[in-house]
Amino acid sequence: MKSISLYAILLPVVYALLFWLGNSDDFNDNSLWYDEAAPWLGEPPAGVSAELVRSRNAEAYPYIVYALPADDTLRQNIITTFQLESSYPGIYDNHGISPIYPAEKETILSASTTLYPRLELRPDGSMLLTLYDDNNRELKDETLVKSIPFPYPDYLPNGNVETARSIMLAVLCFLLPGLFCCVGWLWVQRRPIRSGETLVICLLIPAVVAFFGAYVDFYLHGFNKVYAIFSATFSVITNVIAAAILLAVTGAARYLWRSLN
Repeated sequence: MKSISLYAILLPVVYALLFWLGNSDDFNDNSLWYDEAAPWLGEPPAGVSAELVRSRNAEAYPYIVYALPADDTLRQNIITTFQLESSYPGIYDNHGISPIYPAEKETILSASTTLYPRLELRPDGSMLLTLYDDNNRELKDETLVKSIPFPYPDYLPNGNVETARSIMLAVLCFLLPGLFCCVGWLWVQRRPIRSGETLVICLLIPAVVAFFGAYVDFYLHGFNKVYAIFSATFSVITNVIAAAILLAVTGAARYLWRSLN
């Protein structure tokens, strides 16, 4: 029971720590601006705030809306930078922007990126700016997407770092719980495969942590509850499969070792 309690505590702690390291900047207004808007508009204006708009349903996407103070210069800069056109009174948008990345900044993850900028003017002159909202993609004409280079490419993150971060978070969600428990229990501690503790530590605990960890991850990032539950269930499946493969490989390796000796 002590071993089960140890893994039941240690795995969530490791999961939470890695989750925080990989996502700590995703919930800070200025960090979000530097990630999304700074390569286009430079330093964040005074008084900017960011709001996560949760997806309406499992098929929709969450997105960030930046609330900006009234500023005619900033407004004109946004309209000019993104080549926006008035579509409705107080609304400026276009059919999409395909960013032109500097060679040293472009990665596989960014190569197919398209953003759909939208600027809404409030009666008091303040503004709402949206950059990455894919929910209206089907209403856009892809032949009218504009290719525009970043005015402030120095603000673009290091592509290799971003790729490594994305891979780390994918492994954390869909593989780490099963790998962590199986490697620790079977390889480091060299415990027997056929035991009740092994089933709990290598299958049950990873499944529980994978479900709740993935659900919290997707929900905090604005996805609909149904989508978060689906993603959490998929995380359970991938982690159980990873654990089952490690159990089978470990059993086969131990049998072969005994046969040779």
